[in-house]
Amino acid sequence: MALNQKTKFILLFVFAIIIILAFVFLVHILLKNDEPPGVTPSVTPSVTPSVTPPEELEEEAVCSGGLVQPNCNINSGTIAKTQTACPQRFVKSSESTTGYMQCRWDAVRSSCNMWAGGEQSSDGIECSVSGKPTCETGSAWNGANTDLTQRSTELSLCDCPVGKTAKLHGNLWRCL
Repeated sequence: MALNQKTKFILLFVFAIIIILAFVFLVHILLKNDEPPGVTPSVTPSVTPSVTPPEELEEEAVCSGGLVQPNCNINSGTIAKTQTACPQRFVKSSESTTGYMQCRWDAVRSSCNMWAGGEQSSDGIECSVSGKPTCETGSAWNGANTDLTQRSTELSLCDCPVGKTAKLHGNLWRCL
């Protein structure tokens, strides 16, 4: 039985297609699995890094606004309850590893504190300053309203912004 030229060509073409498909299938299987067929995947021991990767480090917040004293809720009238005043204040705090805490509204926005959940919570926002901080400016009076020595100490902790000066009223002060 002799095959003519045309039949030989068709059989050769079909055979080539089968070889190409087998090659593509093999490449697909190898790319799908990282390990070649018949090889047991190796077990890589889990290693805990001793250094925290940079993307996992918490960035220390920079204090926003101006330093107020003795606490976030100075001048507790309508001035303290304005929406812009509270988050633009920070206080000196021995409870912070940085020495400062950002002021924030409590959960119902009734007072401005270092903690959103009240003084017994631990949800304060530590922040840091570079150099001597700037005092808050505005109409709220700063100070513990104790004595003149306390006022001098408080005034020495921050500088009024450029163009503003400390205005005194008894034991209280503010930058205007």
